[in-house]
Amino acid sequence: DGRELTAGVVSRDDKTDIAVLRLPAQDTAYAYLTLETKTPESGERVYAIGYPLKTTKIVSDGVVSAPNADINGTQRLLISAELASGMSGGPVLCEHGYVVGLNAATLRTMNGVSTSPTTMQLLDAVRDAQKPASAKK
Repeated sequence: DGRELTAGVVSRDDKTDIAVLRLPAQDTAYAYLTLETKTPESGERVYAIGYPLKTTKIVSDGVVSAPNADINGTQRLLISAELASGMSGGPVLCEHGYVVGLNAATLRTMNGVSTSPTTMQLLDAVRDAQKPASAKK
């Protein structure tokens, strides 16, 4: 709806590049996207969405190149959907509209390949953020 909100950081993980945010309370529920609970397969079509120019949406499509690649000691989802500068943090969606990753970075050593935290890393981050502070990692 175009509103700008201030969110609080509930948890963050620098290794996976994931932050879970808390939005201010309101009378009606926020619109949201559903996380996929299974790892996407190689060749599965995906869509990367972002707002690199703030008011201009960009959607690029591609396929899952590797569902669980080891990049510098961290598991990553590799996709062929191109990312423009400023798209970081936007969702990567499967054909059914479920979130399978987050736009993170392009690989300098591999043209046309972008990285994303894996589905399991996203689910773990959300679950961890829901735990009481004393039980968090």
